Amino acid sequence: MHIDNSKIVRCLRQNLISGVIAVAATLFVASNLMGYIWHLRNGDTVVVSRWRIPVPKGYWAFNTGEHTFWNLSFGAPFFHENYGFISFYADEPRKDLTNTQQRLEHCIVKTATDSGLRLQERRTIQSPSGESFCFQFATPSHVDQIEIRCVNASGPWVFYSGSRRFSDATYRVVAGIQPL
Repeated sequence: MHIDNSKIVRCLRQNLISGVIAVAATLFVASNLMGYIWHLRNGDTVVVSRWRIPVPKGYWAFNTGEHTFWNLSFGAPFFHENYGFISFYADEPRKDLTNTQQRLEHCIVKTATDSGLRLQERRTIQSPSGESFCFQFATPSHVDQIEIRCVNASGPWVFYSGSRRFSDATYRVVAGIQPL
């Protein structure tokens, strides 16, 4: 009895292609639902270091040693679609930063402009963790993409990168940060 290897190879190739298409289609649709599923399973906050941080609706938290929040539009990450990415730097309180808004602003703005970003907006946000200074920057390569950097003398620093569409959630996160 002779087995035709070309038929087996063709069958395996079709199954592999079908599997790749099925995984891609699932990710294509599921990326938009990940935030809602995450909130159903985990609630609305995460604990980072000694801080309770709210997770915005539509975002999902991912922890690989550091917490990051993601929000992906339908079609992301396969197409150039809207996304939002919030990350944190939580360390011990930095007493040397208290009441040094001008120095912080200078350092943050200089670092960002040196890397090609353009300052668009400054905000001061009050939260239970203290006063945060936020700086929003435009990216030169994509009109709709922005970066936000928020610093706080006693609380975690918050960074955002992504579409302008999802950026307001960053300010809500900063305002909602609470000490444990």
